[in-house]
Amino acid sequence: PENLTSIGESVFFNCFRLKQAAIPETLTDLPGGLFYSCTDLTEITLPSGLKEVPFAMLAETGLTEIDLPQGVTSIGERAFQFCMSLSSIVIPEGVETIGDSAFSAAEGLKRITLPSTLKSIGSAAFAQLIDLETITLPEGLETIGDSAFIGCSRLKTLTIPASVKNIGASIC
Repeated sequence: PENLTSIGESVFFNCFRLKQAAIPETLTDLPGGLFYSCTDLTEITLPSGLKEVPFAMLAETGLTEIDLPQGVTSIGERAFQFCMSLSSIVIPEGVETIGDSAFSAAEGLKRITLPSTLKSIGSAAFAQLIDLETITLPEGLETIGDSAFIGCSRLKTLTIPASVKNIGASIC
């Protein structure tokens, strides 16, 4: 409904036959796990005022692509974990943090474009992306968490910018 202003956590959890969703513009603060394990969900429209993709909001969905709104500043823990059909993502300018395991085990993910505004990559954020061959880390990035790229067996190039101040254990 267009007048909806709040929605509970995990409302659509495990609605495995749900194929598409459009979140109204009136909802800009979304709860964690909203579409968690909606394995047939392939299309979603997010509100333009969204600031954070919360914990596990789209984990284990069938998304093949996603357009993140320009106002997003944070991608939460496990937000896209196990999104096996997602092949590429452009993370918009303005995003400063990518949470722990945000894209882990999204095994089909081959192309990731990171914004120049990115400051922190969480632990295991891009772990187990078996098709990822290269990623460009932006100048301005300050923190790379533990195991950030562990299990990326095809990763050939990873250049760490001079701006990085903290690197966790076993990043590759």
